[in-house]
Amino acid sequence: SGIQLVLGRAFGRLGQTERATDILKKIPVHSPQYVKSRQLLVELAKTDKEKLDILDGIEKDKPGRAGVLVQKMRILLGADRPADAIKAYRWFVGEYAKNRPAPSAASFLAVTAMLAGNDHPAASALAADMAEKTRAPMWRHLAILLNMDRKADSAARMLPSVEKTLIFDALLGMVLSVQKGDDASCRKWADRLDQIDRELAKLSRPISVRKRYSLLAAIIAGRLPQARKELKRFTNFDVGRTAAAELVSHAGRVGRSASAAEAAKLLKASLAIDLGLAELGREWALDVFKARPGCQWAAAVVLGQNPDNETLKFMLKNVRPRNCSLVRIIEAGLLARQKKYEEAAEVYRKAVKAEGHNPRLVYEQARMCEAAGLFDRALKLYVEVWKATQEPGAANNAAYLAAQLYPKDADRLGEALKWIDAAIKADPRVAEFRDTKGWIAFLLGKKEQARTEVRRAVAILRGSPEVHYHLGVIEADAGNRDLARWHLMAVADNASAIKSGGGELTVAEVKAKWLAKEALAGLDRKEK
Repeated sequence: SGIQLVLGRAFGRLGQTERATDILKKIPVHSPQYVKSRQLLVELAKTDKEKLDILDGIEKDKPGRAGVLVQKMRILLGADRPADAIKAYRWFVGEYAKNRPAPSAASFLAVTAMLAGNDHPAASALAADMAEKTRAPMWRHLAILLNMDRKADSAARMLPSVEKTLIFDALLGMVLSVQKGDDASCRKWADRLDQIDRELAKLSRPISVRKRYSLLAAIIAGRLPQARKELKRFTNFDVGRTAAAELVSHAGRVGRSASAAEAAKLLKASLAIDLGLAELGREWALDVFKARPGCQWAAAVVLGQNPDNETLKFMLKNVRPRNCSLVRIIEAGLLARQKKYEEAAEVYRKAVKAEGHNPRLVYEQARMCEAAGLFDRALKLYVEVWKATQEPGAANNAAYLAAQLYPKDADRLGEALKWIDAAIKADPRVAEFRDTKGWIAFLLGKKEQARTEVRRAVAILRGSPEVHYHLGVIEADAGNRDLARWHLMAVADNASAIKSGGGELTVAEVKAKWLAKEALAGLDRKEK
């Protein structure tokens, strides 16, 4: 059964869903691999009902499995059924975790479900209970964050002493101090954060407290010269650069009390997002925006958390000033959701012209051009951004488009290879970069290097039609016809999975699907 599990997982990764399903279903209930095999079947199932039925079957045959509970809760939350997710959690805890901490991953999902159901007291209580039982920093942070509005004194008691605190505790301490109106305590937390920053700077590989945290903390502490200094850390590729400048300017106009209160709310929103509570963070940031539509920082935080169309329209109507870049970003976002990519690109072009050269806006213009299939224009814009900022994502996108547009031009491909090598040097962990390099290497005749790079990429990007197409072609060229066929067939399967999941195929993915079909036909002709 161990071999069957490995084979089933492998076929699933290759997009061979039916073959994987047939193999995994044959693993018997008495096998040590039974639960894992059924959990893999859940991943391969197409509908929520099918997935939940399989999980119910596991629970009947092998009860008390925390991983099964987590899988079930994720499906229920994805189906917008938070009450059912909470019910499943509470049943499991009552049956299997009466005298010990509940599974941490399931408890976090329960907190998320409670917040989604607007039961903040229950979420706060659960976080506090998990913090007490596990003594884990993550749960302490969540408990402080969720309890500070209703039980500020209780939340404050969860904080360690100032001299022992680390970054998150210091930031939470600052927010609590503002809410309680305790300036002396706020200064102590701010001093501790500065001390942590100095200690980080002494490391063999120096790092620093995140710039958005440092800037908000400086405003909260009333240290505007420090806040203005922090502005220099925001590059011309940051969407938040203008928003940060507005925030500091506003703090200088309204005085310490009002600016600290606003910055503390924004800091609380960012902490929620970084702790995994994206919807709560978005809600808190939106509250700040509603109170002051000129707070571009709040608007930017909301935009970064994929708000619905109604929220976007509300922000578009109210954001101030009317000529700021966020107005155009929201306009373009709404157009993109309507698949009006060329119109969205035009909005960005006008924004670039109005603001002078803003590389971030140019990058977004390039993305919209690419989505519209305007590859020549997108390539020029990505190169422009790369030269101005050395942004790895721009280098990768430029290199990939160059490979699409000039697959037989050695000079162009050589230039593209330099771009992608620079991107990989900047961040070698990004699988998309490896795929791009592998495909360019293949086009340049570097076959072994190509296969190595794209195999690395496909292990992570299992659902990408493009990566499977690339590897299918590379394996076919090497004479590995079975592997080639698997990968080329996975292109259509992955494309179908994207569409059935509510997603839309990009122009490049549609092209990969068509090319994979042609390549499969070519394999069939050769075998005949």
